[in-house]
Amino acid sequence: MRNHRWLACVIAAASLSLGLSTSARAQGTTTGAIGGVVRNEKGAPVPNAQVQVTNVSNGARAGQLTRDNGRYFIPNLEVGRYTVTVRLIGFAPETKSDVVVSLTQTTPLDFVVREQAVRLNTVVTQVAATTADFSATRQGAQTVLSDTLVRRLPTLNRDITDLIRNTPQVNVSQDGRISAAGQNNRFNNIQID
Repeated sequence: MRNHRWLACVIAAASLSLGLSTSARAQGTTTGAIGGVVRNEKGAPVPNAQVQVTNVSNGARAGQLTRDNGRYFIPNLEVGRYTVTVRLIGFAPETKSDVVVSLTQTTPLDFVVREQAVRLNTVVTQVAATTADFSATRQGAQTVLSDTLVRRLPTLNRDITDLIRNTPQVNVSQDGRISAAGQNNRFNNIQID
């Protein structure tokens, strides 16, 4: 009798494992990857280089920065042909075309980048200060709701807290306490004109 129970357990476990393996095989991977190392002319790894891959057939792009050891890995790429470009300020860009990504495989692709002097364009930033935004009396965040907006916004309880909720820095608790920028509600000042 014991042998029959043991045999029944073995058959049940075998059929269960066959059923699971059949469903697991149906969930196959539908992508591939590209990975490798970026080095300079001296063979040292190049960190923080931008590696960008472009699918030739549809123009889809993906990218990754190299790690401290110069390695990169770009997963979840559709099967097909890609153009891979490596860029970093101070180095000449390197491009490799017709890189084939196969199903469930990581295509190895290493780069050697050469140093190149780069002249960057000057960036000029100008800011025009307005008296409303910068003044000695203004302190902290501010939101102004015009009278037109106040008339158009729905208020459930005809309460000021319904309008205060339109300020992104403000949180109104269930019991009606108003907290701005994460401060305790006792330190806030709300003025109504």
